[in-house]
Amino acid sequence: MASERAARAGFNGWIIGDDGDPQRARALMDLFALHDIEYRRLGEPVRAGELEFAAGQAWVLPATQRQFALLQAMMEQRTQFADDTFYDVSAWTLPLAYNLPFAKVDRLPRTAEMVQASTALTPREDAVAWVVSWNQLKAPAVLQQLLSNGARVRTALKPFSLQSPDGLQEYPRGSIVVLRKIQPESQSAAIYETLRDAALAGLKVEATLSNLTALGPDLGSGHFARVDPIRPLIVGGLGVNAYDAGEIWHLLDHRLGIAAPLVNMNRLGSVKLSDYTHLLMASGDFSSISDEIRTDIQRWVLDGGIVLASANAATWAENLCFESELAACAEQADQRGSSDVTDPIDEPSQAASGARNYADFVDDEARQTIGGAIVAGLVDQTHPLGFGIARPDLPLFRRGTTLLAPAINRYSNPVRYRENPLLAGFMGESRQQEISGVAAVTAERRERGLVVRFANNPLFRGFWRGTERLYINALYFGQVITTTELPE
Repeated sequence: MASERAARAGFNGWIIGDDGDPQRARALMDLFALHDIEYRRLGEPVRAGELEFAAGQAWVLPATQRQFALLQAMMEQRTQFADDTFYDVSAWTLPLAYNLPFAKVDRLPRTAEMVQASTALTPREDAVAWVVSWNQLKAPAVLQQLLSNGARVRTALKPFSLQSPDGLQEYPRGSIVVLRKIQPESQSAAIYETLRDAALAGLKVEATLSNLTALGPDLGSGHFARVDPIRPLIVGGLGVNAYDAGEIWHLLDHRLGIAAPLVNMNRLGSVKLSDYTHLLMASGDFSSISDEIRTDIQRWVLDGGIVLASANAATWAENLCFESELAACAEQADQRGSSDVTDPIDEPSQAASGARNYADFVDDEARQTIGGAIVAGLVDQTHPLGFGIARPDLPLFRRGTTLLAPAINRYSNPVRYRENPLLAGFMGESRQQEISGVAAVTAERRERGLVVRFANNPLFRGFWRGTERLYINALYFGQVITTTELPE
């Protein structure tokens, strides 16, 4: 019985905070609802360990409910297993996938009524500017719609605050600013309707009557960079992981509203790259790309193109050379260093002799295989790829063994793995050691262009909403990343 199992669990439930983004938390609650899992809105402040949850900004999931077994599987952070062999993912901790703070509780706190009247307000049409906080789940879709409607949009490179009827409102880096008077007159109605509809749907849209801010840079300053429309191209076909490429397409088509074309890898040579702003490369084997096409991609990047490459594609992109002489390319490779890691064997005597027992193969292979685990990442929130992420600690999905050589430029490694990185699932000790403290994402400026490499797939199966933001930021804000070369 579920009730008996819940009684033996040793706790009474969980609390999940909204992380300042009610839409992201609501998306997780909707997923729970699909599985008939009960949840309630938190009705009182709660402190659990180092976490604090505010009333109305968190959700309570009681252990005593019919779906306890399923809920426990969705919430547990297990790292110890009787059997080390996994054919698939070994961790499904959903709050980590959504990058939401959560905790077990021994006592269920008071809860509030689930149904609340909508507080959405129509933003003023005569505003000097409209501001959309970037830490909202659906802000990117609104940005894309604005760009599609011809809006001139800027993003904040520094945090700022605005005075509103509800008091001082803080806005993080990445927040979107639409200055009314610089918009194309023919598109002004469509632009306002986009913002109005977003506000009525629950997005926080602030209408301000002044360019002046209470704190931080004023809205008309150079600390707000222009965001231009994007035209991405997905690479697919033979040699590319169809699941990973499909997850990129799903993000663009279903969540951002971009009808992105897909080209088979063997037809890349027939594509006019200048028609696109981004080349999106999922994991795969790209060894069949000819030197001629590689050179075309390198020139396209130098002219302003942006490459987003994940897992094995990131390894391929790592070897792109943007130097005019072969000797300089070789020197660049030496600077990066080799990413090859020798897998240690636990028994020194057998390792020294080069021998292992035949029967140990299955266990040894399991220790070296990463079928899917959750690891701790540390994100630079000041970097455009980290915009809109509320906390520096970012759970990452880790599958496969891709290791990134760090970017030579120290400012170009916006995400790295934490020391002792394993959060949930199974990962062999040697695999944990090899990623400890190393780069998980790099973003290297190449003249006018950019190459972004992800060691992991940030869009895994479409439910990793936390790291999804890294990919979205690379799509829209890769263009605002500037050169960071210190003077000699």
